[in-house]
Amino acid sequence: MDKKIEVILLFIQKNPGEKITLKKISDICDTNYCYLSSAFKKKTGISFSKYKKSQKIEAAKIQLRESPKEIKEVAYGLGYKSLAHFYCDFKSIVGASPKAYRRENSLISQNLLVKIQNFDKESK
Repeated sequence: MDKKIEVILLFIQKNPGEKITLKKISDICDTNYCYLSSAFKKKTGISFSKYKKSQKIEAAKIQLRESPKEIKEVAYGLGYKSLAHFYCDFKSIVGASPKAYRRENSLISQNLLVKIQNFDKESK
């Protein structure tokens, strides 16, 4: 069973926006839903839905840091139907809104800051 759980974890990590349920996975694996749910929680320490949500938010954090995509584009690309739901999930896991997170962690912002600092040094 551990091998099945590892494959499921890898799938979710690689496809955070995929619409997949534990029920669907249990059918694919030909495994009892309750048993798979219990085994998943035992292996990860959290439920399938919480793990899936955490992986979506991790993917969102990467996109917010590394891409110029709009926040709504990130949210909808990860399968969120509601921007408000995305904001709520993001803030509950990260502790900041997506906008605040991007402002503080964006590589784009950091690169711009470096360019401004270098420009300032060159002009003196």
